Amino acid sequence: MLAISACQKTTVSRREDAATPSVADASSDVSAPPKGEIGDAGATHPSSPSVPLGADGGATCARLFGPEEQPFHGPATPLVRNGELLLVTNELGKPRVDRRPIVAPGKDPASKGPERIRTVRWPACEIAGDLAYCVADGSILQRTPLAGGATREIAHTRPGTRIAASALGELHTSVFYLSERRTTEGVLNEAYVAVDDREPQRISEEGSGATQVLAVPIGNAALVLMLDARLSMTPVHARTVSVAGDRVSLGKDAVVFVGGSPEIGVSMALAQSKETAFALVPLPMETVRFGMAIVPLPLPARDDMPFVWSQYPNGLDPAPLAATLGADRPTVVSLRPESAEPGSKRVLELGTLDENGAYSARGTIHPAGKVAEIRVARDAFGADWILYGDSSKTWLERRLCK
Repeated sequence: MLAISACQKTTVSRREDAATPSVADASSDVSAPPKGEIGDAGATHPSSPSVPLGADGGATCARLFGPEEQPFHGPATPLVRNGELLLVTNELGKPRVDRRPIVAPGKDPASKGPERIRTVRWPACEIAGDLAYCVADGSILQRTPLAGGATREIAHTRPGTRIAASALGELHTSVFYLSERRTTEGVLNEAYVAVDDREPQRISEEGSGATQVLAVPIGNAALVLMLDARLSMTPVHARTVSVAGDRVSLGKDAVVFVGGSPEIGVSMALAQSKETAFALVPLPMETVRFGMAIVPLPLPARDDMPFVWSQYPNGLDPAPLAATLGADRPTVVSLRPESAEPGSKRVLELGTLDENGAYSARGTIHPAGKVAEIRVARDAFGADWILYGDSSKTWLERRLCK
């Protein structure tokens, strides 16, 4: 079971009925993420505590390696296994792995540029155990052993949307994806899970939509987050998925957080320490203020969780972010404005979370180009491998936060 520490209590908006707008069609063959929905302007959030940029007093994350341009243009999933960093890319619906040995801090080799560049598919493959789930032509979701082998078709996913994957203990794996269903009110995007070779089943409740799904293994189950970015509000649902006998078991669907109207392309991240998990949701705090809501995720899931804000200097559209999973004091990497001035440069801020959800800024990275997607993974030395970029360039750095 996952223990949850208490956050400062605040009042959050309750769930309300609203139609879920459809997302403009996007090709699954592109190597950059599609644009998302346009939210209503002017929505406000309840008053909540906030943590300003740089509130830690200037602590830094030492750079051990990089930035190094990678031999692929597009997203990848970083994994730390058996003393190696694996960067898994989507090559025509199958995983391709670039490997790098992980050495003690201070012994990293000098960065070097790639000899050749290849373009990879978006979204990136997601990994559960020793299996890779990737999206191929025609939005076909496929499963392939990470080490190579036979590929199996699983389902058809919503074009241009991300997937998620999770082990369910040692015996089962699961993949989560979005699918369309036409209703009398229009097209509804719903979240589904496919466990092993079982038929997929819907995990978003009747009448609820989903624009993003994330998952992380918790014991023999997966904790699943579903974002439902609507025109006027942004609910976040949470529930567990597990296998009981021969059946897939779904835990209670809880609306853990309801934000106001989303920005274009809003996406959330999931952070996890050894004891606590959090949803990280970048949204407008009010008309002219923007920030990252930090929402604890208890088991079993409960409605209307208390949350805290990490305030951004000003608005940002879009606002990609990522966080480490399963390590002490999760590292959060988020794209933010450097200052409150209009037209401020965008930087990658590195921060950490404690068990109460308190966020502390640790340092910044000034990216050489645009950033559309961020990934991060923690190694056995406590250092973080940060992968960032867009369809034109992808960069890798290794940082050690003190």
